[in-house]
Amino acid sequence: MHNHSYKFSFLVGWCCLLSISVVIMVAVIAKGSNQWKETPSEGVAPEDNAHIEKTYAGNETSPWRHSSLCFCSNTTLLLQKDLVIISTEGFYYTYAQVTFMEAHKGTMTLVANENVPGKAVRKLSEADGGGTVSMSTVILLRNGDSLKLNILPQSLILRDTSKTYWGLYRLPEQKDK
Repeated sequence: MHNHSYKFSFLVGWCCLLSISVVIMVAVIAKGSNQWKETPSEGVAPEDNAHIEKTYAGNETSPWRHSSLCFCSNTTLLLQKDLVIISTEGFYYTYAQVTFMEAHKGTMTLVANENVPGKAVRKLSEADGGGTVSMSTVILLRNGDSLKLNILPQSLILRDTSKTYWGLYRLPEQKDK
């Protein structure tokens, strides 16, 4: 009988020990959960909003205007008339969509450094077709580069903000580990 109570006492002690260890683990996990929150990428400061989106305005002095979809305050991309000026070097994802009236054919061309003294003009991407034409690409841009989206024929562009727009944003730096 004495041997039986020894085994029972050992079992009760073991269960208490396991229960205490579970409580301790829960407390440690709950306290440490704040340390597991996602931190911003190392290459990009959280306030660095390198994104700009333009919708077609259609006037000669400034054919593009800031899109209502891009609600970020921007410090690294500047709109000057029909150009976007780059002030931070890096890889940028660019996208564009143009819709032409009544399925007419047209061409859109993304050009860097057009009419910029001392910089070589570069055709970065081009797409053509009828109706709605889209394109996107990733490109390396340097400080002082300018981007322009040329669209021909301009007289056939639909000016609806959901049909004709373009934009770009800087991709976060990837650090080798």
